[in-house]
Amino acid sequence: MKETSTDTQPTYTTKWRLFTVVALGVFISTLDGSIVNISLPAIGTAMHSGLAVTQWVILGYLLVITGTLLIFGRLADMIGSRIVCAFGFVVFTTGSLLCGLSLTPWGLIAARGFQGIGASMLMSVGPAIVTESFPANERGKGFGLIGSIVAVGLTVGPPLGGAIVALGFDLSIASHLVHVAGWRLIFLVNLPIGIIGFVTALRWLHRPTERHREAFDAAGAVTAFVALSALSLAFTWSHDHGFLSGGAIVGFVIFAIGAVAFVAIERRVQHPMVDLTLFSNRAFASANAAGMCSHGSMMGILLLLPFFLMRAMRLDPPHAGMVLSAVPLAGLRLFCRLRSP
Repeated sequence: MKETSTDTQPTYTTKWRLFTVVALGVFISTLDGSIVNISLPAIGTAMHSGLAVTQWVILGYLLVITGTLLIFGRLADMIGSRIVCAFGFVVFTTGSLLCGLSLTPWGLIAARGFQGIGASMLMSVGPAIVTESFPANERGKGFGLIGSIVAVGLTVGPPLGGAIVALGFDLSIASHLVHVAGWRLIFLVNLPIGIIGFVTALRWLHRPTERHREAFDAAGAVTAFVALSALSLAFTWSHDHGFLSGGAIVGFVIFAIGAVAFVAIERRVQHPMVDLTLFSNRAFASANAAGMCSHGSMMGILLLLPFFLMRAMRLDPPHAGMVLSAVPLAGLRLFCRLRSP
């Protein structure tokens, strides 16, 4: 990921090009995670589906990312970030097109899951590329800028999505007027960004000089995906039937068994999905715990507020989007203050 001079010392002359590729991937993934929330009421109305089904437009996307992020991160270590990143843009862009063309709620949810695979690919390679592209004394700056882009994507998404949902237009196809709903445009706006990202990934990311001939931890990957999927399904089932219902209890039990099995597998395999010894570092463990709490609370707010603002408060999509941007905007402001000397 970096150029090397004749004396084998890294020059890091292409770090900003490589950072641009990472930034495009992080921005488009984060933006799509927040821009779609504002369109959920419109999607539910257009497809005649309730909250229990509509919420899976978001949950399906996040579930796939959560379950496959470790898998693609490991694959990037084995075959190189360039391949994973380039294919990530292809999969994400194709998924966005399928979302925009979906005709049924479950078709849209399936397309969102496919789109989530591309987003997971893009997110998994970002930290590795930044680590290899920036010298040690500038890596904090690189990761800080990535954090800024995440905050910008979360902030821009809701108001931009609200404005797009309010658009909509009539398209003449074979002498017939077809109304293109604004919520479909939310997915279609990803197409040019995805194409640009794919081209820059192929041109600017270097081919790996060598590949790691290591065994892929298939058992750990499957166990992690099953455990996380069971946990998400258990919480979703609990929403409609209660935490003590049979489906919820089964989901939580599967998660517990899967989590214990995952830890046992990772301790025994030679090349694990996650090096669990990293969590013995208090700073690392605390940062991950804080990030989980922060993102979990934020996503809960961003998922439910659109329905409250547009159905209970009777706000139109543009104004609801502006209200939703307040939470990530406050986070971005706090991040900028912490980064300033």
